Amino acid sequence: MMDALSQSYKRYLSRKLRFDNELSDLDGDVFSEGEQVKLRCKLEGQPLPQVTWYFNDKEIEPSEHYTIISDFNEFILMAPRATLDMSGQYRILAKNQHGARQMSTQIIVEGQFPFSPRCMK
Repeated sequence: MMDALSQSYKRYLSRKLRFDNELSDLDGDVFSEGEQVKLRCKLEGQPLPQVTWYFNDKEIEPSEHYTIISDFNEFILMAPRATLDMSGQYRILAKNQHGARQMSTQIIVEGQFPFSPRCMK
């Protein structure tokens, strides 16, 4: 009996990585300048994966522009105030001893004035 329990526990500790949901923001993929952007995903895997976020294939480091939150199996990238230069591809890469998985999404940040400026008479 103990041997079967031990085997089951070993299988649990060596689960491969799997995303539980699509990488998404609650409000969609188009944001207004100054709006908060929050990308989140849930991962399964044992051991827990090492996660890296990328913007246009460059690694994102925590800064005044980006906050990275890891809460057990939920991973969040947050930008408190979107700027026009934050438009692009965001990707999350998760790795553990069993392999690697990644997911990406495209974000568009629109300016406050969605029309071209023109002179008025």
